Amino acid sequence: MIKLTLAGVLLYGLFLLAQAPAGLLAWGLQRVSAGKVLLDRPEGTLWHGGAARLVWMDAGQPLDLGRANWSWRPLELARARIGHHVGIDDAALRLRGRIAIGPGGIELERLDAGLPAEIAGRLLPTLGLLHPRGEFELEARALRFGRHGHSGEATLLWRDARSGLIDQPLGDYRLRLSPAPGGAGALRLDTLRGPLRAQGEGRWHAPDRLAFRATLQPPAEHLNGYAPALNLLARPGAGGVYTVELHAP
Repeated sequence: MIKLTLAGVLLYGLFLLAQAPAGLLAWGLQRVSAGKVLLDRPEGTLWHGGAARLVWMDAGQPLDLGRANWSWRPLELARARIGHHVGIDDAALRLRGRIAIGPGGIELERLDAGLPAEIAGRLLPTLGLLHPRGEFELEARALRFGRHGHSGEATLLWRDARSGLIDQPLGDYRLRLSPAPGGAGALRLDTLRGPLRAQGEGRWHAPDRLAFRATLQPPAEHLNGYAPALNLLARPGAGGVYTVELHAP
């Protein structure tokens, strides 16, 4: 009898949680992101809802990433997590996948996203120096971030990469994140095609410890055309090879 009563109380609690207004999710997202990510005009409930806009605050200026929608995954509660299917379909951002938040951190599952490089340049000021063009694509099958580092793999592609500062095309590039000892993530940058050859390696310990080094080699016959932009990001060396080093903190 006691077990049945407890089960009834639990089910009723889940029902109340599912019926909580979408504004509660908006409040939680704003709090977790320290005010950087906002849901504008949320509607519906935690179970199923949407928002007119997902907004990223860029130096106090709102960046509209498109309409967002979500549906709750109640079975995640069995793993002490809150999980949702999420979707954004807009010219600024396309995203489909699953996001779960729990004591162990944040997990992304079957996540696919696309973002114009111009928007990515606003989100990442260092990249923005290049006035980037093209498209970024992100794929993460099962990626977890927590207090003890990260696990899982992800791939970021920059397709048809160009720069507003360079007349010549750059190419296609791939950045891979894979597990490394100590809870860190190993980073590897490769060139898939294109005249600007880029290669690099590093480590990232989520959320803010980074050590990354890459070399950039433009074609010798167009070195003068690439040099002004590359000088903003990298250190020139012998043979027309530039070196980029990123460290945080």
